[in-house]
Amino acid sequence: MRSLIQEFKRILKSLIFLGLIVAFVLALVSQLGSKPPEFQEPKPNQETYGIYLTDDLDYIYPNLMVDLKTAVDANYFATYPFGFYREKNLTDSELNAIKAIMAEMAGKPYEEISDNDHLKNPSQAKLELQLEKIDALIGGGSFYASDEYKVHFGKKGMSYEEALSDYHLMRGQGFDLAFARYFSDYAGIFTMLLTWFMGLYLWNKDRKEGVANTLYVKSISSLKLIMTRVLAMSLAILLIILAIFTYYEGQLLFDYGLDLLSPLKAYGLVIAWILPIILFIVSLSSLITIASKSILFGFLGPIFSMVYLMSSSANIYYNIGYVLLLRYNSVGNEKYFISQINTFLIGRTVWLVLAILIIVLTVFLYERRRRGYHAFKSILPIKNRV
Repeated sequence: MRSLIQEFKRILKSLIFLGLIVAFVLALVSQLGSKPPEFQEPKPNQETYGIYLTDDLDYIYPNLMVDLKTAVDANYFATYPFGFYREKNLTDSELNAIKAIMAEMAGKPYEEISDNDHLKNPSQAKLELQLEKIDALIGGGSFYASDEYKVHFGKKGMSYEEALSDYHLMRGQGFDLAFARYFSDYAGIFTMLLTWFMGLYLWNKDRKEGVANTLYVKSISSLKLIMTRVLAMSLAILLIILAIFTYYEGQLLFDYGLDLLSPLKAYGLVIAWILPIILFIVSLSSLITIASKSILFGFLGPIFSMVYLMSSSANIYYNIGYVLLLRYNSVGNEKYFISQINTFLIGRTVWLVLAILIIVLTVFLYERRRRGYHAFKSILPIKNRV
């Protein structure tokens, strides 16, 4: 614990910590604004009440088939491989293969499928198997992929009754819990992009100042040393995120009072959402820097994050799965998030486990380096005498 406190204090006094505070504040305020959104009860006869996501295949399947048939007839497919828009035109054989799959799904010849069809829904497993084939024929990155189709074809406009129900559900759960999802969506993005620089700066600073050689000969175990460094860096980043969230939480408290908030749940959600990202990136950054002995290889991390971010840009709503960067760019839709809470928790646990495995690998590599250092020091006097 003493080593952790010392390392944490060292980070708090570093220039990189100050720089990250400024970067996170500017980035999040630019996206979220200086105040959290208002929570107001919907009124009858509004022009719109927003949208929500449904898992109902009775709604999704017809929309998907109509969209797919339009795309096949026009031979025009919008795809987003790695987040970049790309228009695809298929060959006749590829189009015929898709038509055959659609005919099998609809139970009738492709030419007889129309917008007014009342199609019998296949099972979800069968539908997703066929959609994977279609997405592969298109070349990947389409809205028909098994992990994309629900988001793109399951959006429905809310009625007044549905919007009112969602409002009361948010009110009962706590307005700050709803905002915490929205906050974590953006905080996750900037955490992926900025956290790399903490590890790169500190490990490189050790190398430049000769601290690495001092660490090699200290009696502290490699496990304790790496764990202390990784935890200190992770806690420092998490502290920045929670401090910024506290700024918004304070405004929510002033506007709505404690009775309409759930601070413990809200802070717990932010931590559960963001900590796996921080720990994964800090541990991976440490591994890359130690393995390569060069800060240059470490810059592959931010590039990886940019590519990863762009590849998920086509799906920024309700993406509560097993991916590292969750997206839920919405304050509302409380019911859907509650229905996905088990998936959320399992997915976050998976990334925590992966981060721990990377830490174990880093400890093993660092220990090998320390042994090599001691071996080199022991034979050096002999070489000098020769």
